[in-house]
Amino acid sequence: MRAVLMLLLIPSLVLAGCNRSHKAESKEAVQKTIETYLEQRKNLTLANMDLEVAEVKFEGETANAEVKFRSKQSSDFTVSVHYKLKRSGEGWQVESSTPTGGTGGSPHGEMTPAAPAPANGEMPLDSSH
Repeated sequence: MRAVLMLLLIPSLVLAGCNRSHKAESKEAVQKTIETYLEQRKNLTLANMDLEVAEVKFEGETANAEVKFRSKQSSDFTVSVHYKLKRSGEGWQVESSTPTGGTGGSPHGEMTPAAPAPANGEMPLDSSH
């Protein structure tokens, strides 16, 4: 009887572990991690933009995500940012972010290129205002 219970219990545990892993390896899980990370940044107002995880590549204990931010005031103004994440327990943690480009113009009429991120991975603020 004990052997039969073990034979039934082991596959259930394996399937539960796989299911948990698949939940963590999703765009939704990565997006939630990035949103939580950005909410902690006092210099950002997320209410002014839409965040879209365009692509995620999972590689073992790391993930690379391409994220697009679109202004709610001017839909033609977008900024793309590359995020590197590492697995933390059953979820993810942002390790670094790098602006990769943008479209649209500044209020002054010229294109505003994305500035490189500082070594600590924090995104710089636009100092034009």
